[in-house]
Amino acid sequence: MTAVILIFTMPVLYMRVVLNTTEESVIVRCLPLYSVTIPRADIVSTAIGSETGMAHGFGFRYLGPNIRGVLVGGPTILLQTARRRWIISVVDPERAVSSLQAQFGIQ
Repeated sequence: MTAVILIFTMPVLYMRVVLNTTEESVIVRCLPLYSVTIPRADIVSTAIGSETGMAHGFGFRYLGPNIRGVLVGGPTILLQTARRRWIISVVDPERAVSSLQAQFGIQ
């Protein structure tokens, strides 16, 4: 039984979110399972979010109407698009927000 629990727990422990940008989009990857591309034209604003933990879950999350999360616990950023709000786990939210604002000219 312990082995079965470990098999299902290990991927969660090593899950991480990677945020990459191109000239046209933000690519959010929750390694190793999920990836979403958010077009630059859809991004309205970005801001520092609150801390998340185990109660919020891990990986891609449906958090309510028009709210999606890509979470692994810890600090987050909020990425607002015309249709949806994204809550994304990042290691350094201040750096991520300032980088997105500078690169895409958004607030």
